[in-house]
Amino acid sequence: MIMTYYYKLANTFVFIPIFILSFFGSSILYSENLKIDLLLEELKAPAERNSKEVERDIWVEWSKSGSIKLDSLLQRGRSFMADKKFNNAINIFDKVINEKPTFAEAWNARATAYYLQGQFDKSISDINKVLSLNPNHFGALAGLGSILEILGYFEAAREALKKANEINPNNKNIKKSLERVNEKAADASL
Repeated sequence: MIMTYYYKLANTFVFIPIFILSFFGSSILYSENLKIDLLLEELKAPAERNSKEVERDIWVEWSKSGSIKLDSLLQRGRSFMADKKFNNAINIFDKVINEKPTFAEAWNARATAYYLQGQFDKSISDINKVLSLNPNHFGALAGLGSILEILGYFEAAREALKKANEINPNNKNIKKSLERVNEKAADASL
């Protein structure tokens, strides 16, 4: 009789979480997206906080892979990037991407490392992957605009930066880049 009680208790602890995840699983995942969606809306017209705080919160959310190990590796790769050890950073980001190819921020980090090395073709390839996973990634759009500007594709750069500005209209760097590209595009059309 005692064994039956413990067996039932154990089954409860096994089956209830499975039921909760199966019933609410998509809602739990949706709530993570909902948080980012709400932050993106707040970013357009922050009421109680400034846009830099909201932007920081978005980057924090985007940097969560769902795995402490992968989050730690991402941070380690970013540290290598800050120390200008780009190959080391790329190797770390490769590991993260191989383990979780749907983690947009790992692709974005590697795109940034490639950009800083001047490997624009690889950076653009990774940015395209970022945007396929997260079309609201204003950082990837701004990076794409920067690369296209460097390569002299001012109209394409303008389009990327306009999209970034629509998502994050209070970012001064995006605004300055867009103004600069608008001037270059106007000059090129003369």
